[in-house]
Amino acid sequence: MKVSSIFILFPVIAYLTGCSASRPATPEGDVLLPEIDIVTVKENSDEALKLSQEAKLDVEVMNARLTEINNQLLSFSEEMASVSAAKIEELENRVSVLTEEVKNIYRELDSLRTKVNVPKREKPPAVYSISTFKPGATDALAGLSDEERRYRIAQSYFNNGKFLNAVVAFKEALKAAPNGKYADNSQFWTGEGYFNLKQYAVAITNYKMVFSYAHTDKADDAQMRIALCYMKLGDNNQAVVEFKNLLTQYPQSEYETEARKYINQLEK
Repeated sequence: MKVSSIFILFPVIAYLTGCSASRPATPEGDVLLPEIDIVTVKENSDEALKLSQEAKLDVEVMNARLTEINNQLLSFSEEMASVSAAKIEELENRVSVLTEEVKNIYRELDSLRTKVNVPKREKPPAVYSISTFKPGATDALAGLSDEERRYRIAQSYFNNGKFLNAVVAFKEALKAAPNGKYADNSQFWTGEGYFNLKQYAVAITNYKMVFSYAHTDKADDAQMRIALCYMKLGDNNQAVVEFKNLLTQYPQSEYETEARKYINQLEK
């Protein structure tokens, strides 16, 4: 080969060599992977972390609200025992509204749990309602019939001075067993509950219903309380009439002496 031909080939060899360097050969059998945008991946990761943190914060806020609401609901059993019967409906409405709010919060919490990959709750959430404001079941009540258990629970309320709770519980006992063994007693103690709540007119109505039970031993008790209710209402004339009804209808009553004492006081 002539020297001039060699010089001519140098540029061609250099060109081919440069192309080879700019495109490294891929070993046989390897797979070419797509290029990864590290910046975009980082931005997406940061956004996911931010959403997770926000969701966890929402969970904390709602848990705090849930605790506050449940505390309010639990305190209603005490509050309801010290208010007038006129506010019963208002308190029941408040309980209903708060109960629905609790249910909604639980639903939102479950949704957030899914978003932040928190395991589902093992047990259904406890949601309080007006029907749950009753003394906890005890071993002593465990073996009783449903009728007697309801009656004893209502008695427990009354004995602890929770008269409004007692009224509700005695009414529930009556509704469950209107002709049961404790029906007349439940009716009488419903009147007693209203009497202690100073709802004397309503108490009179409930005491009078005791007379519908033919074999009740609470009739003279109810008659005595009716007379006392009229005294509390300031209707002394009607109170005297009711005390005299006691003496006429129940001459052997244990309240005979007391009734005569009241009659003498009121007729002076």
